[in-house]
Formats: sequence, C-alpha cells, structure tokens
Amino acid sequence: MTIHILSGGAFSHTQVAKDIIRVLSDLGEDVRGHFGYYRPQEVRGPTILVGGLGPPEFNNIRWIRKLGSPNPLILYVACEGPLRPGWVRLIYPYIRDAIIIAPTEYVRDKLRASGLDVAGVIPHGVRAFGLNPKYYNNKVFGYVGGYLKRKYPEYGIRALELAKLKPLAITTPDNPYRDRFIVVRDDEYKGCPDEAIQAFYRSLNFYLNLSDAEGFGLTVLEAMAFGCIPILPKLPVFNYLPEYGPIWVPITGDKWLEPWGGWLYIEHYRYRPEDMAEAIAKAKAMAHTDYMQLSRMLWRYAHSFDIRLVYPDFLTYL
Repeated sequence: MTIHILSGGAFSHTQVAKDIIRVLSDLGEDVRGHFGYYRPQEVRGPTILVGGLGPPEFNNIRWIRKLGSPNPLILYVACEGPLRPGWVRLIYPYIRDAIIIAPTEYVRDKLRASGLDVAGVIPHGVRAFGLNPKYYNNKVFGYVGGYLKRKYPEYGIRALELAKLKPLAITTPDNPYRDRFIVVRDDEYKGCPDEAIQAFYRSLNFYLNLSDAEGFGLTVLEAMAFGCIPILPKLPVFNYLPEYGPIWVPITGDKWLEPWGGWLYIEHYRYRPEDMAEAIAKAKAMAHTDYMQLSRMLWRYAHSFDIRLVYPDFLTYL
C-alpha cells in the first residue's frame, strides 16, 4: 500500500508534508510525495493533503477526485479563522467523505463552526532541536515573518517604537516594515534553508511574535525547541502552549475579520502596544537564573512535539 502525500503549495505546508513523509517512511511505510507538477491519476489509495482549504488545495482535490482514487482522503487543514459560507458550499461535494484533521483545537472549532466535520487534532511537529537550552539572557530578540499584514499589526509596530527595539528578522524583500528590523535574511517566503533558520534560533534569547492571527504558529514552537522564550499575544490558537513560561501579552477582547482570498476570514485579535512593550521590558530585565530556568522548561516542553512523536498518529486514520 502506497501512501500519497500532497501539499497546497505554500512553503510551510510543503515542509510539514515532507516531515510527514520522513516520519512515515522511517516507520516502514511506502510513501510517495507529490509536489509541483504531478499526474493526478497516479494518486491511488491512502492520501494526505497538507494545506488550507483554499483554491490551490481545492484544485488538487478536484483533479485527484476526477483522475485518481484517493481512499481514504485525509485533509490536514490549517486556517486562521472561519471559512466563507459560499466557499464551503462550493467545496463540500468534493470533501464530504474526506477525513479532516486540524493542527489545533482552535482550527478544529473554526472548521466545525463553518459546517465541516473534523475527525481529530494532530499538532504540527518540530524537526530540529538545540542541543541544550540557553543559560544567559543576552537580550537578543528576533522574529520570522514574511510580508503578510497579520504578521505586522499596527499595534505590534507601535510596540517596537515604545520599547525602542529593533529585533533581528528573517523576512522577505517586499516586507513594508523591514526597516523596523535588523534583517538577517530576506528569503523567508522562498524557503530559507533549515540550517540558516536553526542558526537564527540559536542566536536569539527571545522570540518576538507580533502576529495577531495564527493557525498554529509553528515558528514559536521551533524557537522554543532551541531554548528561546517566546513573547506573544495570548491568542486562542496558542492553548497548546504552557501557561507558565512564555511571556504572554493580553488581548483586548476586540477582534476583526479580514476577507482573504475569497475563501477565508482571517480572525485578528487586538492587543495594546503598551502591553507588548511592557512584555519586552520584562524580558530585558529578566535575571540570568530566571531566564535559564524558563529556557530549560520550554526547551523540554517543545520535545513533546517532535515529529517522530506526533505524525505517526496519521496511521490511525489510514
């Protein structure tokens, strides 16, 4: 039995798909990945499609339904808010018998609220870890984010001004806020090499997540795997993280929906720039001993998301 793995096309989705291939192959499964151009008629048997439920994924689903025989079809879906009702009506005939898996309880709940049945939750996994946690607070802050608006809400940019902070960043050439960061690399969207991202995490003490909307927030978990302490707004999606350890920024309770790509409403949660700036100040003032303790705790916590521990769960649905 060959297990087929497809991706919606986004770099992050493709990386997750490749991690699933790696794990299932190591378990002795016959796994074949389909990325870029492929022959839909070759997709026969158990299939996992990693991505959102937008046009790229829908095109994949239509083609493999028409020319292939994906049975069962597992949709590993991430999204940052509810789906648009008209889009759900359009795609439902093609996915009514699919097994939908979400990476977080937040995504599960949003998909269910959109009228879709979700079979379970399998979190995204981490493929690389620092050899040790960090021992000294050198007050180095960093962020990984492309050009998307949700990565740089106005209250996040204002917080950098209030904190008088210019963090390190891996970003993209078209990021309109790149002048607010010390840009280390600008190939985030094109696929920054794993070695460069890992070296980046090693150089940081704090991972500063400014984004006000997420479907999982994998870079937060990746940074924790290298001993970084995350500073981040307390979005509902992050309920898989420990309550103690991250430096949480409270959200105000206000949220707004951004129509996205004709298929999704991105759910943005507001936070106060003063609260984010206060969290940054708290990080700067953290004593070495306190920093070392939290770094070790979060580093250990991230190990529970090792790809070799989480992705075998897909086999229970095949």
